[in-house]
Amino acid sequence: MANQGDVQGAREAYKLALISGRAHISPKAMLKLGILLAGHGDVQEARSFFQMAIDSGHPDQAPLAAVGLGLMLAVTEDAIGARAAFQQAIDSAHAEYAPVAALNLGVLLARQGDVRGARAAFQQAIDSGHAEYAPQAAVRLENLLAEDGNNWTELRVRNVCRST
Repeated sequence: MANQGDVQGAREAYKLALISGRAHISPKAMLKLGILLAGHGDVQEARSFFQMAIDSGHPDQAPLAAVGLGLMLAVTEDAIGARAAFQQAIDSAHAEYAPVAALNLGVLLARQGDVRGARAAFQQAIDSGHAEYAPQAAVRLENLLAEDGNNWTELRVRNVCRST
């Protein structure tokens, strides 16, 4: 419905799914509603639905909601909230969502000038071995080291040593 322009209809459908009380449906509806609301600029209400999905403790939807919340807060320039949300997703150790949270945390910290924090976050994404996010983090870390004036070959040497 939301893809067809019926935002209100989609909102009502997600709310119906939310109140269904079904453990596998409600957290996903909370997340989807948070995404829908964030996309339409309703940051406060989106935040509450993201938080409900996080609080549900669902093994997949909670860490994904933390990533979504982090991204929304980063865009709205709530760096402290974004950092906390990304860290929550990282702490979940979810195979898919922890690495993307680490990558996004690294980007956020790099933009704030926190080179040490960004470096640690990028390294965490690299260490995850995730097929998509580890290489992206490696490139970002290499760029960060080059911009910071450090010897960027340090990263290559460390990664070569790891693979032998």
